[in-house]
Amino acid sequence: MSKKIRQKLINVSAFNYLATLLAVNIILLSLAIFFYTGNFRLGYYPLSYIGAYKTEVGGLNNVVSSRIYSIDMALSGLIMLTLSYSLWQKKIKKNWLETMFYTLAGLGFLIASFSPDDTRHTFHVIGSALIFAMLWLIGTKYLLELKNNFGRKKYFALQIILQVPIFTYAATYFLQIDPAAAYIQKIAIFGLIFVLLYSSFYKKTRELF
Repeated sequence: MSKKIRQKLINVSAFNYLATLLAVNIILLSLAIFFYTGNFRLGYYPLSYIGAYKTEVGGLNNVVSSRIYSIDMALSGLIMLTLSYSLWQKKIKKNWLETMFYTLAGLGFLIASFSPDDTRHTFHVIGSALIFAMLWLIGTKYLLELKNNFGRKKYFALQIILQVPIFTYAATYFLQIDPAAAYIQKIAIFGLIFVLLYSSFYKKTRELF
């Protein structure tokens, strides 16, 4: 990697990496849903069904959608690992924990990229758990760092947006309460994305690194 490219990667903010991650997922997951064999019920099905080789209903071939999903996971992993590299290169002491979280999130995406839910379920669960857990830890870390900047009301509102859906989804998933878990999954993802983007943008505009 040339020095010029490396310097550009280092100078890109966490917000821009996360916004790119969101854009990539919106585009590729929408494309994967479009090519899903049959009717993908967005609210009723968990997102992992998009990447399955066989459809939930009828067991139909779903290879095209599965491949697009895998590409999305692989690109997401590369974005997270590049962000981790950027933070590591900045050599700011308080970034070491954040660097580790982004690295593990990137590995989670890569594991999910070659682990369809219906053929490598265990690996799929491990990869997905890493993604959710690490991004949740990053979001929580950002909020704690910005607590004094946000003010009491905004801080607690953002904590509710992040924590309540995540823990509700975790409970419904492990207790196998379907289809509630699938519905709450989307709310949890939305809350996680909102907090990550909002807090990282706040840090970017105020240069709180």
